[in-house]
Amino acid sequence: MLGSGPLPRQTNDSPDRNQDSINIRSLVKKVVEARDDEVDTLLKGFAALFCILGSYFLLLPIRDEAGVALGTNQLPYLFVGSFVLTLIITPLVSQFLVRPGVTPDKAVRQLYRLLALSLLGFYIAYQATPLTAQPESHGQQGRSSNDSALLLQADQHASREHRSLLTAAHYSTVGRSRSYEGESGGHREAELEGSSEGVQALTGRSLQHRSVRIGDSSLSTPQRVVRMAFFLWLSVVNLVGLSTMWARMADVFGSEAGTRLFGFLGAGATCGQLAGSLVATVWASALRSRGGSGAQIVAPMLVSAAALEVAGRIASRLRRLSPVQASPGKSRSPLARQRQHVGAQLWRSFARLWEGFKCIAASRYLTHLSTYIVFTTAIASLMYFEKSMVVSSAASDAASRMALFGSINSASAFVIALLQLAATGRLLKHLGLATALALSPTFAAALMVGIAVSPTPLVVASGEVLRKVLGYALAKPAREVLFTVVPREDMYKAKICIDTLVVRAGDMFAAALFHFLDGQHHLGPSGCAAFAFPICLGCSAVAYSLGRKQEQLARLQQF
Repeated sequence: MLGSGPLPRQTNDSPDRNQDSINIRSLVKKVVEARDDEVDTLLKGFAALFCILGSYFLLLPIRDEAGVALGTNQLPYLFVGSFVLTLIITPLVSQFLVRPGVTPDKAVRQLYRLLALSLLGFYIAYQATPLTAQPESHGQQGRSSNDSALLLQADQHASREHRSLLTAAHYSTVGRSRSYEGESGGHREAELEGSSEGVQALTGRSLQHRSVRIGDSSLSTPQRVVRMAFFLWLSVVNLVGLSTMWARMADVFGSEAGTRLFGFLGAGATCGQLAGSLVATVWASALRSRGGSGAQIVAPMLVSAAALEVAGRIASRLRRLSPVQASPGKSRSPLARQRQHVGAQLWRSFARLWEGFKCIAASRYLTHLSTYIVFTTAIASLMYFEKSMVVSSAASDAASRMALFGSINSASAFVIALLQLAATGRLLKHLGLATALALSPTFAAALMVGIAVSPTPLVVASGEVLRKVLGYALAKPAREVLFTVVPREDMYKAKICIDTLVVRAGDMFAAALFHFLDGQHHLGPSGCAAFAFPICLGCSAVAYSLGRKQEQLARLQQF
């Protein structure tokens, strides 16, 4: 009798759990066209992508803050480094996933565990080299309080044009003082004081812009190395982790099920983006209000590492729904197809890129499309540089900058999540392909005008959110439509080249332009935005003509 007590509770709980499971299944089947045997796997895939994107967007404000701390002068070099590191790491990861004697399930779990452990290593490195600068010594404080030394330092580091303005202000002050010698001494003193304030204001702006370009000068060499390594690491991990997860989904669901279910899986990724951005924003805002330390600021790394581990465990437990599972000898798994030596993979990759490049060069339409991709990628990169400069100037501490970065990511993710529930295809059909393609760069041109006139966080944040929303709602689906008039074989060859070389060419162009405008000529956010304005207009013209060309080719194919 003593052992019979728990039995009624067990029999009563089981129907409740079954009922909850039935309710979840019914809800999923109402949202997406899924069969009964697909629901469990679909929910696991949703959770895995949620964890991957949530992990990344938890870390994104920390990475952006690292870029600001290193200085906007270093951002172009970090972009180039990310590209080179991606070329090196991608074949190594592919080889890791298809090692002989290791099942794909185990290999995927090991990969995400390795990423989680490396993230814990960065957490320890940040603990050893705190995010916030150490307090100034007594001697440094004494030098900071000396106005003469500060003005001398400002004049030494100001740009050539700033020094010219300072000299002109000085001689203007001398001239006015001489012309007023016959007047009262009080009037002369007031004039001199006003001119001195103008010189100090100009000097302050010069110092502020210089500090944005060189970053946090109080960082030691180990601190700078850790931040640089983390920036590069996260840029590569985002590509490797996400592409591996989508390859796993392709293994599991196959072509037919993927057509029906990948939209729901994409919603899981979007929800993860929103959740990660919100948590990062709330955490940084809380630390900003109470003055948290550098070690506390990077605490989201621990949550992100746990999310990567969970994602790996979930992905390793997914079971293939495709009929291919019944014939392992003929498996067409994306992971299994990668079973080659690293050198062979590199050679095949270069060969595919060369074939894609020749295909693009032989087609005026694909050349036109590639030009559009270069323009849009360059605009996105230039906006990233603008955002970094403005946030660095507006926020004085790491927590404030991370909160601003997180707020922009959160707002973008929230609106994109809403758009996934709406019929964005209807909007594309109503506007037409040419208008839909041109709308996003046209808005970017207007945004550059706003930044040139008023480079404030409000202008940059609101504009960046709207630009991303337009890109997701219109530009992204329209870009896929562009390939529908390309022969299938040419499309696959060209797309490989476009998704790698062409996209990175846009990044490299933006990095080189930013280095020229701000790194060498110190134009700042307003000057860079002014130069980016004609690029945005050029992109609008290219986009509109490309859309019209696609519509013409589509009409010809109907006959």
